[in-house]
Amino acid sequence: MSVTDKRIVVYPQYIDVEKTVAEGRRLPKDKACGEPFVDEMHDCCKLLNLESVIE
Repeated sequence: MSVTDKRIVVYPQYIDVEKTVAEGRRLPKDKACGEPFVDEMHDCCKLLNLESVIE
């Protein structure tokens, strides 16, 4: 990854309400969702006109 690379990586566990902070959740529970799937996250990015790539 270069210095000018501005990608943001979002893993499903970052937004999974079932995960604890120790397990990787980064959002408060009231903002998190249940069972996030990469494909759904990708679709959300498309709806928001955000460029996204599934790796």
